[in-house]
Amino acid sequence: MIEQANFSLQKVINKLLELTTKESDINTFLVKSLEVIIDEVRLLGFSDKGIIFLKRNNEFMKVIAHKNIDTSVLQQCGHVRKKDCVCGKALCSITHQFKNSVEKVQNNKVIFT
Repeated sequence: MIEQANFSLQKVINKLLELTTKESDINTFLVKSLEVIIDEVRLLGFSDKGIIFLKRNNEFMKVIAHKNIDTSVLQQCGHVRKKDCVCGKALCSITHQFKNSVEKVQNNKVIFT
């Protein structure tokens, strides 16, 4: 399993490096990069969904790329302000955040499990 993971990681890195020579638009690059990453990690048993945000200023982030994300989540998380949710905490702390899954959207708030 470790050898397969290392091989998959190397494939992702190679594909991402190849994309850097083909894509000059950052949004297109990020969309294609997310597809490369998700397609490869899915083979290792990880979830086949993800979101990439870009920080637009010190107050909010905007979804730039997404794959297999429910419309309700995108509506709620399209623009994230500081401290609004787990993604807003990432903006404040300048660290990545991970949640295993979204359980539901309730009262226009995403509920993570």
